[in-house]
Amino acid sequence: MGRKKGSEKTGGRRPGSKNVVQSDVKTWIRMLIDGNRDKFEKDLESIDAGQRLVIMERLFRYITPTMASVDVQTQIKSEYEQLEALLKKSPSDAVEKIAKRVIELKKSKDNG
Repeated sequence: MGRKKGSEKTGGRRPGSKNVVQSDVKTWIRMLIDGNRDKFEKDLESIDAGQRLVIMERLFRYITPTMASVDVQTQIKSEYEQLEALLKKSPSDAVEKIAKRVIELKKSKDNG
C-alpha cells in the first residue's frame, strides 16, 4: 500500500543531488563518441546524401534549443498576465492615456 496523500516523503534522492546512473551513462556516451569521431565522419561520407541529412538533422536536436509548443489560449493568458503586471506598476495617468489610445485605435479600425 502506498503512502497517504500529504504524508512526509521519507526516501529517494535529496533535492539537488546528482543522479549518478544518468551521469555515468552520459559520460560513457560522451567517451564513446569522442573515441570514434574519425570513424563516424568516414561512415557519414560513405552513405548517400539523404541518409546523411537525416542523421545530421537528428544530431542538430542535441545542439539547438527546442521551442516548446504553446497553444494560443495559453499564450494569450500569459501576455495578459504580463500586461496586467506592467499596468499595476505604471502610474495611473499613463495607464489612462494608453487606455484612451487603445479605444481610439479600435474605433478607427472598426470604422475604416
